[in-house]
Amino acid sequence: MMNSKGGECNLVDRISKLPEEILVTIVSLLPLKEAGATSILSKRWQYVWASTVTLDFDPKHELGEHYCRLLRVEPEQKDLLRQRYVDWVNTVVEQHRGPVIEQFRAYFDIDGHFTSSIDKWIQFAMNKRVQILELVFCNELRSNYKDVYPFPVQLLGLQNDSTLKLNPTHSDISSLHSSRYNVGFKFLRVLYFNYVDVSGKVLEYLLSNCPVLERLKVDSANNKLVNLRVVGSSMALKYLDIQFCFALRSIEIRDANLVSFMYVGGRHINLLLSNVPLLVEVCVNERIKPFLFEGRIYYRSIQLPFTQLSCCLSQLEVLMLPIDGAVSICNYNLLVFFSSVFVM
Repeated sequence: MMNSKGGECNLVDRISKLPEEILVTIVSLLPLKEAGATSILSKRWQYVWASTVTLDFDPKHELGEHYCRLLRVEPEQKDLLRQRYVDWVNTVVEQHRGPVIEQFRAYFDIDGHFTSSIDKWIQFAMNKRVQILELVFCNELRSNYKDVYPFPVQLLGLQNDSTLKLNPTHSDISSLHSSRYNVGFKFLRVLYFNYVDVSGKVLEYLLSNCPVLERLKVDSANNKLVNLRVVGSSMALKYLDIQFCFALRSIEIRDANLVSFMYVGGRHINLLLSNVPLLVEVCVNERIKPFLFEGRIYYRSIQLPFTQLSCCLSQLEVLMLPIDGAVSICNYNLLVFFSSVFVM
């Protein structure tokens, strides 16, 4: 603010005099790189950024034009960019001073070579009572699953998946809070894994012990995710999205409060649904190999998803089925108008 007195102008910095929590709120609205830049404004602002509640590690802000040229650079340069990104996240994590974070999002093509660093990121997020955790290790530079990041079950106080004991009441798994390890996922509302090798047992364990977890998305898991059970009305889960988990064989959803379920995959899975009274939106896209029927080549049968969803068809408001090249057989008389069915 500018005051004029006696022909002189005085600049008054009223923003810096605001309470710390308000300054943190302001900084948390900025991209992480810009939030860090506020530290040079004055001694008052030097450490405000370190309490930001939004840790969105967008690689475009750290790598700049290099990020746009990732597919064209030499392998050695790609490795350097990966290391630079990991170093950036490590530095911020080490310097963060705030008691909580609302969002932790790491998005880059990093793999199992950086397992120890990623383990520390997850532990950091747990200790900060994270609400939104997104580990998106996209496959822009990789062409296989060999270096998918393995989820560290030891951070849940476990040695391996075999130690997960089933609970007969709802989820088949022992209580997270009975673990001797201090797990801080009780505030988690959104969880997104991309190119994270996580088993169905671990996902069930988290679902059972994260009391406010409403959204779960798993994309491109590796070999561990074979079977997934979402069972129990006490779960808070409302939105479940499973995509391109090619080892997956079955999903069971029973006595759950799901509102939306989406499955996209490269194979037919055994999909079992029962007692899902709130389910109103479903997408099933099983990219099955083509087959020959009455002298023509088709890619999938309409019968399959309708059979799998028979228990809840009457309550659905939105049903998405990609049916290009599909055929109606048996006793199903359906009119196919578009490459996708959209039932409202």
